[in-house]
Amino acid sequence: MENLGHPVVIERVITRDEFAAAAVEGRHDIILADYVLPTFDGVSALGIARQQCPDTPFIFCSGTLGEEVAVEAIKNGATDYVTKQRLDRMSRTIVRALAERRARHDKRAAEAALQALNDTLETRILERTRELAVSNSALENQIVERERAEDALRLSQRLEAVGQLTSGVAHDFNNLLTVIAGNIEFLERAVTDERSKRRLDMMRGAAARGANLTAQLLAFSRRQRLVPTPVSLNRTVVSMRDLLQSSIGGSIQIETTLQDGLWPALIDATQIELVILNLAINARDAMAVGGRLAIETANVTITGKPTRPEQPQPGDYVMISVSDTGTGMPPEVLSRVFEPFFTTKETGKGSGLGLAQVFGFIKQSGGGIRIDTVLGEGTSFKVYLPRVEATEAEVWAEAPPPRPQRPTRTGAKPSSWSWMTTRACAR
Repeated sequence: MENLGHPVVIERVITRDEFAAAAVEGRHDIILADYVLPTFDGVSALGIARQQCPDTPFIFCSGTLGEEVAVEAIKNGATDYVTKQRLDRMSRTIVRALAERRARHDKRAAEAALQALNDTLETRILERTRELAVSNSALENQIVERERAEDALRLSQRLEAVGQLTSGVAHDFNNLLTVIAGNIEFLERAVTDERSKRRLDMMRGAAARGANLTAQLLAFSRRQRLVPTPVSLNRTVVSMRDLLQSSIGGSIQIETTLQDGLWPALIDATQIELVILNLAINARDAMAVGGRLAIETANVTITGKPTRPEQPQPGDYVMISVSDTGTGMPPEVLSRVFEPFFTTKETGKGSGLGLAQVFGFIKQSGGGIRIDTVLGEGTSFKVYLPRVEATEAEVWAEAPPPRPQRPTRTGAKPSSWSWMTTRACAR
């Protein structure tokens, strides 16, 4: 064996007890035994080896071993036999026995691995299926998110283009109205008969409505001048209660839910009143006879990214919502609701500029708006406005007294009321 490159360590035993103690699985690579031993026989040694270390090759080597005895020994579990007259066969026999042992070991290892693989196959299939389902879901979410982002970008670009167009038209139209209004004022000084004065009053009213129309266009394109101050929306809603009830009619019930400790909002106080009134009138037109109008205020922290151009960016906001129990909006109307001149109302009942103005004011103020609508159940407009680092009590204490209204001629309404009574929201 040493000639074949295998170092050899030999452990020799003679008695039965010594052999039984040495026959331990994994302790020896091969067992060589004489058929006739001094204190016991080789067949007994083979029986002990098969019981205690069955994987270790067992080779008989004897000078008295006959053919029949050798065959019987192999039947009982011996690996091979070599006669002392043919010891030249010993090295080849040992190498073959070790190779067979290694092959059996490799086969059992492969069978064990295969069995383990089969035992875990179903589990691994389930795990892989679950991983694929998670990956597929993530991919679908990415596709949906990309589509939302693309829709939001297209809408934002469309609104921006329309805003630039309407801004230029509004400025030019306003210049024409300035000339008309100036000439009306000049003619009033020269006209003395009542019939001509009434006509001039009608012309003045038409010019005022045209001026309000340009204000709406400028609001949508975010070109109007705003005077943002800390405003308590709770106080604003309370002070507008009678105005809202008279504007939407007595058949509609108004409910208010005002949060205690509401943050002040940094906005133009006059414009937010017009926004609330505009949304309330729009809600009234969406309801049949009767219905419920709910106005709610709350402190809100937005964490998610917006999916539409009108929605707010992450941050702290003061929220005011106007909800109705009306007809709701289908998706094709919802996608165009802030476009100027888009309206679902009958001809002559809406200009399609109300929500466009709301959109422009809120965006110019640094806020956002969210619409939740269900067909047949109603719509909720949630307006998010930037907060002020102050308490509501401080805003109440610092709020200036109401400004007195400028007297107007009999039959002529203030310009703000002229706008308020125009049902210009598109829905």
